[in-house]
Amino acid sequence: MLIYYVRAAMLSSMRRSSLVLAALLGACRAHMPEPLPKPFSFAMSDGGRAVLELERLKDRYLASPDGWMYWQAVAQYRALAGDPAGALAAWDRPGAEDRGAAPDLSAVGPEDAVTLLLREAERRQAFFINEAHHVPRHRAFTRSLLAGLRARGYRYFAAEAFSEVDPELVSRGGPSRATGGYVNDPQFAELVREALRLGFVPVPYEDQGGCSDPPEDPNFCSNRRDRVQAENLKTRVFDRDPLAKLVVHAGFDHIRKNGRPGWKTMAGEFRRLTGIDPLSVDQVELSEHSSPEFEKAGYKAALEAFKPAGSVVLAASDGTGWVQAGDAGAYDFHVLHPRSVTRQGRPDWVFEGRSAVPLPAGLCPEVPCAVAAYRDGDDPADVPPADAFVARDPAVRPALALTPGRYRVRTAAGDRPVEAR
Repeated sequence: MLIYYVRAAMLSSMRRSSLVLAALLGACRAHMPEPLPKPFSFAMSDGGRAVLELERLKDRYLASPDGWMYWQAVAQYRALAGDPAGALAAWDRPGAEDRGAAPDLSAVGPEDAVTLLLREAERRQAFFINEAHHVPRHRAFTRSLLAGLRARGYRYFAAEAFSEVDPELVSRGGPSRATGGYVNDPQFAELVREALRLGFVPVPYEDQGGCSDPPEDPNFCSNRRDRVQAENLKTRVFDRDPLAKLVVHAGFDHIRKNGRPGWKTMAGEFRRLTGIDPLSVDQVELSEHSSPEFEKAGYKAALEAFKPAGSVVLAASDGTGWVQAGDAGAYDFHVLHPRSVTRQGRPDWVFEGRSAVPLPAGLCPEVPCAVAAYRDGDDPADVPPADAFVARDPAVRPALALTPGRYRVRTAAGDRPVEAR
């Protein structure tokens, strides 16, 4: 009997201890910080929410082991959310200032970029142009070239951002969330819509295979990726249509024709495989940054010398493009876009070919406020927005940049109809 009472007392004590422990754990969990997702784990289709979350948790991210990638993630998601100035500010970190010497530009002059590039493209079979993934303006400029390229016989439009799981892209007439990650940026979505409207055939060409660098070759996966990209362009376009004319919109250095040390880039591999020398047009090297100290010396020198009002390329009197030291043989031309000027709360270039439509009152009662505009009938769960931005200044009522049509504008506070004329 004594053993029974002792055992019962022990069990009762254990139950009380378990209850106390559970209560303590519950209290601890209540005070524990929420789990911290990886900086790049947010859906690319949800750029606005991702920006607000990354900014809200900034201090925790910077103190975490993933702090090194925080600012790159902020730049990417701000670009997707339509905040190009914020993306530049996140990308430009202390220590990355340019300290190069100004080049001699006395033998060259500025020419309208669209006019010159279309003239040069007419004599080529392939037109390669790049972007920085955090700079939506580069996508808007490529869009401005499409009608002229189509009129000059270009029929295929290849984009690094295209996935291979959207077979209805052409019949739908516009991208879906499944078309590719970067296509969730409204500038990229509009680029794709314009290409389809003009009758371009979309071509996915990205390497979809996984890869891991062996210890003896740290460039193995980079070389494999670019070789597969070039092979895909060859087999999917020129093996089927030898006289085809192709536009390729790629990221960063993939369009370098002479590669980098240890890295054979896509454009060089494409030229080796097809014998076609693409016109390679760079938008990244001489590009606007968040402040002048981060900009390349050649960019600052060209702005100072020529004060261009629009996008230009620098060329000699014989039409040969000027490229900065180190890029000879890599690119045929650099495109220089002037620094952005704020207009109605947005960078001026977003309104090129677009109407400025004031943001409906009451949709941003607090800032920051993520705004997205969808065409009437589009499901935001399936279709990227036609325009998006993050409103940050409570004293400024920003404008949407829209082509003619009816839209619904959505924020966390609700949605409203608008019409662009």
